[in-house]
Amino acid sequence: MSKEPEVGDVWVIDKNKYCYITGVDILYVYFLSLERIIQYDFIPKDIFLTHAKYLGKSKVKIEDLFKTNNEG
Repeated sequence: MSKEPEVGDVWVIDKNKYCYITGVDILYVYFLSLERIIQYDFIPKDIFLTHAKYLGKSKVKIEDLFKTNNEG
């Protein structure tokens, strides 16, 4: 059985499309795609689990990606 996706996980699809999981419900996985352009997307969970490989938990929070030196 594959690992169930959780918020904060990093997965890879097709060996070069990295995803940060932002939400999961019964039918869909919601993620931030880190491919070429950052974009939010969703995919049915069964298809996601068939094509994605779990890499691990992210070391940073998604909110920290856009912080600047002027913020605390």
